[in-house]
Amino acid sequence: MKLYQVRKGQFVYYNNELHKVYGVKHMYKLSVHLLKLRDLSQHITNAASVEKYIPKELDSFIFNHKAYTLINNRKPEAGDYILINNPDPDTLDHYSLNDIEVVEKVDKNGIITSDADGIKHNEYLLMVPGRAPDGRPIDYQDMANIEEDNFDEAGQITYGELSAKLGDIYKNKESDSLFEAMVVAIKGQTVYLGGGLGLSQEELMDTNKWEFQFNPFDNSDS
Repeated sequence: MKLYQVRKGQFVYYNNELHKVYGVKHMYKLSVHLLKLRDLSQHITNAASVEKYIPKELDSFIFNHKAYTLINNRKPEAGDYILINNPDPDTLDHYSLNDIEVVEKVDKNGIITSDADGIKHNEYLLMVPGRAPDGRPIDYQDMANIEEDNFDEAGQITYGELSAKLGDIYKNKESDSLFEAMVVAIKGQTVYLGGGLGLSQEELMDTNKWEFQFNPFDNSDS
């Protein structure tokens, strides 16, 4: 893809796996910031290395270690996940393309999510747990040579690899001032940043709090 075609929220394939674009930094060579849907790990690459995919009804994929199928034939219930595939937000709303949110309330006009967004029923697809018999797995762009175990019906797949690597630089998105720190040590499931700050893997992978910038020692995507 060309860089001008890459947009925040798009589903894309990178290294044959399904990701979501969560940021585009036009001034950097490695300008496309990605979130791998199956385990929510963060990655960074260039526009030429990704290919866009538009999610559709009956597509199925693993999100945060669990399999879901997109459907549009029933109303959601409180606690369900939705994929906002047709966003039409009002002025005060802050959701965008392919956001995944949790349903809190449902009425005839739409839903209220746990993020306090009001979303009309024509703006989303419901994410039903599991693989529908007539669903289309979209976890991989090229399905050849993919192990069947990667399509566990319940999606209960364990990925034990720590996503952060020594040298990774992260920016804190909750800080009032610019705060960036490098991963200087990893012990078990704890990641230590410069300055002695220790975080769990789960917290560091939360894209609402931390954003991966680059690794000055990693030339794999250049």
